[in-house]
Amino acid sequence: DTVDLHFLREEREAKLTRDKILADSAAMRKTQELALARKADTTLVVSPVELDLFKEEAPDVNVNLLSNIHQLYETGNSFKERKDILFIGGFEHPPNTDAMLWFLDAIFPIVQKENPDIRLIIIGGHVPEELKDKANDSIIITGFVGDIKPLFDRIRLSIAPLRYGAGVKGKINSSMSFGVPVVATNIAAEGMKLVHEKDVLIADEPEVFAREIIRLYGDSDLWQSLSEAGKQNIEEHFSFATAEAQLRNVL
Repeated sequence: DTVDLHFLREEREAKLTRDKILADSAAMRKTQELALARKADTTLVVSPVELDLFKEEAPDVNVNLLSNIHQLYETGNSFKERKDILFIGGFEHPPNTDAMLWFLDAIFPIVQKENPDIRLIIIGGHVPEELKDKANDSIIITGFVGDIKPLFDRIRLSIAPLRYGAGVKGKINSSMSFGVPVVATNIAAEGMKLVHEKDVLIADEPEVFAREIIRLYGDSDLWQSLSEAGKQNIEEHFSFATAEAQLRNVL
């Protein structure tokens, strides 16, 4: 079970940073991952994108799709009863640290200029010092949170500003399962059958990402539409029933 394709994530990081050492490491990881897959009866990936990539890179490997599993929760408070935006993710995972540093430097200032009352809540363990140093009255960093439901019951929207990564993103799945709409990059939304302005809002450029946050934050009709469509996406692609069907196919 690959969880995500490590070599794909590392290749993307190397391309983003233009780091030859990281590129060499990604090439080594690719050789390692493909060798492990060839020793297994079946290799599982969580994303259709990675399924196609694996078939291209290693057509001799028996590879199957078995994605993440999420249950739906009752959506708590209404749009008007909610406020602030949320990022959720453990920071031992490098893409999350990169995403937050980029968001705070390039995107959040634009959001705050438009609406200074919006706060960002960041939850997740192993927060690096360079991120802790950015905390203030508008940037609340909680560290690990054992029960996320109370947060998702009161937060207005969540963000997934990932610049590199692989697999499918649990932070998006989790938010949609609670009926909380998401603004995400294309990388973050990859492999999840998410459609811009139907299931989520997708943007890659800082100004556009900020604009989509501001738009969603102030539009109750859009919020309700994305909330309902996000739950439907979970039901169709990440439910227990879907996973059971996928697993039966594997076996």
